[in-house]
Amino acid sequence: MHLISKQEAKILITEAAKIFLKDGVLLLYGPFKRNGKLTSKGDVIFDAKLRAQNRDTGYKDDK
Repeated sequence: MHLISKQEAKILITEAAKIFLKDGVLLLYGPFKRNGKLTSKGDVIFDAKLRAQNRDTGYKDDK
């Protein structure tokens, strides 16, 4: 999720919901912000590098 924009993430989740309907499961694995905060110095550095390349990418919040 951190390599795609918020808009692309919304599309992914919306389309997955259509496919899986009520009984399916979408499992997302990867780095996320926790309550809007990055949890390590490495996360801060990597997120900044991603956003420097494309401001629409970067870690998403877990909420």
